Amino acid sequence: MGFSAFGLLLAFLPETYPPIILVNKASELRRRTQNWGIHAKQEEIEVDFRELITKNVSRPMRILFLEPIVLFISLYMSFIYGLLYLFLTAYALVFQGKYGFNEGLGGLPYFGMVFGEIIAFIVIAFTSRSYARKLEANNNIPVPEWRLYPAIAGGIVFAIGLFWFGWTGFKGDQIPWIVPTLSGLCTGFGLFSIFFSLLNYIVDAYLMFAASAIAGNTFMRATFGAVFPLFATYMFDGMGIQWASTLLGCVALALAPMPVIFLLYGKKIRAKSTFAPAPDLAQEARRRQLRDAEANMGAVGHDGPIGGTGVDGHNEAEKKSA
Repeated sequence: MGFSAFGLLLAFLPETYPPIILVNKASELRRRTQNWGIHAKQEEIEVDFRELITKNVSRPMRILFLEPIVLFISLYMSFIYGLLYLFLTAYALVFQGKYGFNEGLGGLPYFGMVFGEIIAFIVIAFTSRSYARKLEANNNIPVPEWRLYPAIAGGIVFAIGLFWFGWTGFKGDQIPWIVPTLSGLCTGFGLFSIFFSLLNYIVDAYLMFAASAIAGNTFMRATFGAVFPLFATYMFDGMGIQWASTLLGCVALALAPMPVIFLLYGKKIRAKSTFAPAPDLAQEARRRQLRDAEANMGAVGHDGPIGGTGVDGHNEAEKKSA
């Protein structure tokens, strides 16, 4: 399926990278005008193997481990991503092991998680309108911290879903199967909200370096996704479904305040970053300079009446001399 999708993209998806589009236009102009001096700026760049390694391998790893925003957000997202793969084991242990579903029916409870993701999509689609208005009012300069609100809500809801799943799914003979299935509404909502919000936060924060930041994030997420299923069965069998889910829920609850921390201190962290361009901070600096300049002009305008050195002060001095 993945190979088929790659083939379709390769055949039908048009080029969208601006430098390559300019290279293609320059080539077309050379062919039409016979002017072989026409070229794009991208064609002046000579790329060697060392530069490719530096940009394509070294930079994502440097951003991942040296940028606090990318590092801690990647850890949070990797934990959530690992749990997504861990659910493949946990759901089977609950619905096939406790409720006696066969392999076919055992996959149906995942629809609870699917519906939770659909609800999150609808909520984010409606809230995106207010984000678009704020962006337009800010001269279309994004403030990355505006993206964090869905992750704040999603982190809490996701942790609730883990506790719900564990403490309703470990007694298949006493609690109806629909109860742990409905916990997927919370976990699905949290998954979609956290991923959508934090990925957009990274993109808005790093702009031209967003691809490298996302590459580093993906590397860590893939690692967690590969490791978590390896210990899932041992953990749930050893601790019990309820206590294993409680442990995961406590970790998720401990990580939930992370978007709040970046909402409060993200601007200060980005101001010290070597990779985050922060155009919103530059705009705020310009606005402060403008306000300071206006305040200074106002103070100069008041120097006459206060210090007696302006026109009013001169007239007053003339009256006294008369």
